[in-house]
Amino acid sequence: MKVFNVGVVGIGDISDVYIRNLLGYDIVKVLACAGRDLEKARAKASQHGIPRAYSNATELFADPDIDIVLNLTTPDAHAELNLAALE
Repeated sequence: MKVFNVGVVGIGDISDVYIRNLLGYDIVKVLACAGRDLEKARAKASQHGIPRAYSNATELFADPDIDIVLNLTTPDAHAELNLAALE
C-alpha cells in the first residue's frame, strides 16, 4: 500500500484535530506543516512528531515529497493557496 505524504498549511488550533485524525491512518504520513511563523510551525511539528516545518506555504509546496496539501487556513486565503498548491 502506498503511503501519501501530507503537508498541512495553517497550523491554528483546529489543526490539532485534523493532524491527530490523520495520524490514525496507515495510508497517510503527515510529513510537513507550514505557518506564518517558523517557530510556531516548529512547535506544532514537535508536538505531533511531524518531521518538517516551514515558515510559509510556498516552501511547503516546493517540497517534492509532499503528495497532498491539507489547507487549514482561513477561508479568505483558500483560493490563492489552493491554486498555488496545484501549480
